[in-house]
Amino acid sequence: MIANIREYINKSVRLIDSDLKPAKFALIGNTADTKIENTFEVIFGSLSSEREEYTINSVIPLTVSIYKNGFKDETENFDKNYCKAIDIQSVTMDQALFRDHGGILDVESSGIEVETVLSNDNLFKYTIQFNIRVNYKYEL
Repeated sequence: MIANIREYINKSVRLIDSDLKPAKFALIGNTADTKIENTFEVIFGSLSSEREEYTINSVIPLTVSIYKNGFKDETENFDKNYCKAIDIQSVTMDQALFRDHGGILDVESSGIEVETVLSNDNLFKYTIQFNIRVNYKYEL
């Protein structure tokens, strides 16, 4: 189930910005800025679940953090990349797209947070918060 959700998020991000690559490192905070430019990471939060008769409904909070450089025209690139973050949020929440991914019932977003990466003024981090609702049957 988690792999299906990660695959769905990766496809949604890459649909909007094919230049973005999934992060291949465990802790971005300890990674050089040049290695995190044009990457994104998916971080899963604490799962909450309730049992229905024969299935389990769960909500999985997750964040998608996107790292893009401002380069020479910082304002223009900030605006362009913020719009891409909004598009990624919209695509990820598109019911027609998530219905085909392993038990995903709904995708909601609580917003997008933007900040500069402290070690580099020109590197922006766009963090999109999602709640993924899933339904599955527990089987041994």
